[in-house]
Amino acid sequence: MIAIRVNSSFKEGIGHLVRMVNLAKEFQSRNIRVIFLIDTISTNSFLEDFEYIVIDSNSEEEDAHRVKSALKNFDIKYVIVDSYLLGKKWEEILKDNYSIIAFDDLAREHSAHYVIDGKYCKDFEYRYDGKVSNETNLLLGPQYKIFSNEFKNFHPNRDNKIEILFSLGGGGDFSILSPTINSLAKNRDYTLHIVVGPYSKNYENFTSLPNVKLHKNLHSLMNLYKRVSLFIGALGGSFFEATLCKIPAITFPIADNQENNISDLEAFGQYLYLPLTEAKSDFSKLVETAVLNISRLKSLLDSSTIKLDPYGAVRIADAILNKKLSNFKLQPKKHQNIVWQNKDIKIREVEDSDINHYLDSRNLPANQENMNITQTIPRTNHYIWWFNNKRESYLLTVNEKKKLYIWHQQVVFNKKSYLIGGWFVCEENIELELVMLALNWQLEYSAKNYPKSKWIAIIKKTNRFVNLLNRRAGFVTATNDEDIKAIEHFFKPKKDKFNYVILNNEK
Repeated sequence: MIAIRVNSSFKEGIGHLVRMVNLAKEFQSRNIRVIFLIDTISTNSFLEDFEYIVIDSNSEEEDAHRVKSALKNFDIKYVIVDSYLLGKKWEEILKDNYSIIAFDDLAREHSAHYVIDGKYCKDFEYRYDGKVSNETNLLLGPQYKIFSNEFKNFHPNRDNKIEILFSLGGGGDFSILSPTINSLAKNRDYTLHIVVGPYSKNYENFTSLPNVKLHKNLHSLMNLYKRVSLFIGALGGSFFEATLCKIPAITFPIADNQENNISDLEAFGQYLYLPLTEAKSDFSKLVETAVLNISRLKSLLDSSTIKLDPYGAVRIADAILNKKLSNFKLQPKKHQNIVWQNKDIKIREVEDSDINHYLDSRNLPANQENMNITQTIPRTNHYIWWFNNKRESYLLTVNEKKKLYIWHQQVVFNKKSYLIGGWFVCEENIELELVMLALNWQLEYSAKNYPKSKWIAIIKKTNRFVNLLNRRAGFVTATNDEDIKAIEHFFKPKKDKFNYVILNNEK
């Protein structure tokens, strides 16, 4: 027999409870009896198929002793715990009587026999080094993420309607999303589905909005996943369910355990991630942009390096009952659009998967100080720009390490064709010969493909290196009035801070 101790509340949400119910169903399918120990009966509707006992306590120690007392008349072999409020102290009190299986995603210290953490990050295999004993069995990685059995037979049923799902998990304050939902509700082409959990707040005003449907206390979002084409919300369990269903997402963290490096989310094929401060503002234009570019976002999901599946509960049960562990492997990322190569140095076309790294590089101090726009670019603004810009952008890499972005774009001013462009580094210090190599390649490429277009550019007067570099490449000071007007039209430079330069591709 197995006992599961789990908490749910406004702060913790119901994600822990939901995943434990799905795990319990796997044990139940193997004819193993499961009993739940919960802290509140407000979510007991999730436990219709299980026995449960309510545990009321004020500390880890008190909770552990009450659990021991509650279980004394049951033949329990394993005790599973899934709660941020219960940790190493709790486990130490119970471990002599039961095999303790602790779920975590915060990399805390444990004294359990098993620690299971389905979170993915770069060092996920080493997150518990020094935090558990050598006797602790570690089940780490996204292959141990738990999903409901219903996802094994998922088939989308989407039509041409634009349906968008908003979720903050079992709790969450929907005032965060009010500006965005209020803006999007004005668009009659959209249907907005808002998932309201047992601990959700400030959603009542949405009931009067057109094209908005509220869904309260659902035990499953499957019918919504089949219909919607975009997920918006917190980085909880619903986000990973949407990812499993190949639904593009715009996400943000609303709790400490939801803070992620963007690169970790990119491994799942999800690239649109906002800081909470931006999520609280009206980002409806980003939503509209995402809707118009769903096919590009789906391509990112299809090329993800982590392939989620609905068999995490099966793997966990096999590991605990049969000592059978599952290995995890990242799928390799391939780039097919290389335009120039010399040994380990490559220049390739920029892809949608570069969207976040491009911005992070652009916002480096080494780049900002030499730009016309020196302010940090918000992620929301960047995402909107990304899917609408007309640039040809390229990335120079050395041994697959990203070093330098270069870009250009053909434009027309007063019926004359021009090229505008630029470059910026991916790290604070870069070899100067790489910059020269990239610029020479770009000028050769543009001379071949745009022979009738003049290059126009601005260079900060204080940037001695770039001024020298461009002079060596053949750029000269712009003196023609039409060229100067074109420069000011496209760059809108701050007066007296930049040199205006030009290069004629015509030979």
